Amino acid sequence: MKSGFKYRTTAAWFGVARPDLGWVPPLRYLARRRELLRIAALWPRGASVLEVGCGAGAFLHDLTRMGFDVTGVESSDDARALAVAMRDAESLGWEIHRDTSGIRTSFEVIGAFDVVEHIEDDVAALRQWRELTVPGGILCISVPAHRDWWSAGDVWAGHFRRYDRSDVHRLLAASGWKVERTIAYGFPSASVSEWLGRPYYARALARRGLVQRHAATAKSGIDRRPYLSLWPILGSALGGLLIRGLLAAQSFRWPERMASGYIVVARAGE
Repeated sequence: MKSGFKYRTTAAWFGVARPDLGWVPPLRYLARRRELLRIAALWPRGASVLEVGCGAGAFLHDLTRMGFDVTGVESSDDARALAVAMRDAESLGWEIHRDTSGIRTSFEVIGAFDVVEHIEDDVAALRQWRELTVPGGILCISVPAHRDWWSAGDVWAGHFRRYDRSDVHRLLAASGWKVERTIAYGFPSASVSEWLGRPYYARALARRGLVQRHAATAKSGIDRRPYLSLWPILGSALGGLLIRGLLAAQSFRWPERMASGYIVVARAGE
């Protein structure tokens, strides 16, 4: 009962938060979620949405509550198991696939949030996703910003790259998508947490040593240990007010150089 109460009281601020299952949202996720909810509000009501790399499925919960017909894809066995547990805890009915090979449906929207940087051949992936959309379908992706921000955190997460704005636009053009909108987001909450987290990930890498990228990727979307330890504070009413203030500050016109990520909306080209 206690965990359910915690979930209901924090849902408006954090979306789904289930510390009892090992999932609480990090600041980067919250900063991205704030912008994505605004974007999703413009999509056709009831549209079919495929989220590639859905991790724990937290954003699928938001999309479901907004009335979308959602499907998830998650290659990590651990992340997929967590997504299933979180889905079942809320008695939701959407499917989660291991990959796209068995999907025969075309979707009106495809989303991939902080996923493309984990894929070695990003052009091929985006071309494949285009084949899964209806004519004129929507693509919405997010990527970490600024090549020269590369740090131990990127290595820890299993990234192949970060992206400058021009990199993302070239990638989408090369894979058959037409860019409609680009948003630089994340300051102050995500950017500051990324900067402050660099020493932590450098120490963690020194302890753990290098691992294969796919293994790092498999854990990157669900390893929430630092945030779980802070959850008694962040998940409180006072913590929620602090988070709301940080997210509200994201609306100011900060220099793009201070943003930690890009969100790009595109359409399938002819």
